Amino acid sequence: MIKKTIISLAVWFATQIIAMGIAIPITKDMDLSMIIGLSGGAVMTIIFLALIKYYKPSDLVKPVPFIVWLASIPLVFCTLFAIDIISSAVEIPDLLTDQFEILTSSVIGILTLALIGPIQEEIIMRRVIMKSIYDKKKNVWLAITVSALLFAIIHGNPIQIVFAFPAGLLLGWLYYRTGSLLVPITGHVLNNSFSCVDTKLKLTDSIYGTNATLSQASVVITLVVCIVIAATLICWLNSYCRKHPDYMPLQPESQDNVIPEANAVTES
Repeated sequence: MIKKTIISLAVWFATQIIAMGIAIPITKDMDLSMIIGLSGGAVMTIIFLALIKYYKPSDLVKPVPFIVWLASIPLVFCTLFAIDIISSAVEIPDLLTDQFEILTSSVIGILTLALIGPIQEEIIMRRVIMKSIYDKKKNVWLAITVSALLFAIIHGNPIQIVFAFPAGLLLGWLYYRTGSLLVPITGHVLNNSFSCVDTKLKLTDSIYGTNATLSQASVVITLVVCIVIAATLICWLNSYCRKHPDYMPLQPESQDNVIPEANAVTES
């Protein structure tokens, strides 16, 4: 459990350093080297962890009932939107604004933020760390909480830490509830993709940020609606699982149940 956690995190950071170290003398551009370091490191991490059998590539597309996968999209969006509204009400330092602007200025950077990065993080945080804790302790909420806490800490940016911890709880719960890494990956990709668009268009800033056009009452109503939708979808997902005995959540050890491929989605 601890060994897998340390090794996977060490690989994560080491591959980024290696990729950036190779890029700096070639490009002689720190901004481009940072982008290459993040993207190249993520790809190397995904490949390396598969080679040492910390996960199987098939874990990334393990099928779930289509309706479950579909319901997870508004669940993730509404929950994370609500978290963002709440966190925006508090003055929290954002130490990586410039770096995020740099990353979203190139196609490779956007692909890293919106696709490659989320896949890498879900493999490490959910498939490796959360699953190994669950296998060892048989306590799903301990596994979800620890992986979410590490997920928040590794971002290293105060405003992202506040957002990433509850986001990690949700993504971890979805992984447990559905038994498929495809669901949290989809949610993570959608969230990061929206963040990339928001960085360019300043959508949330114009809605409830420093340049808000909505009244405070409208923002509160939006928050309440998001919470109600998210809570309803969580209740429905739990109910769906109880009513379908052939559909099992994530199991400890190697007892993962294979979900029938009928009415399932294997790609987003």
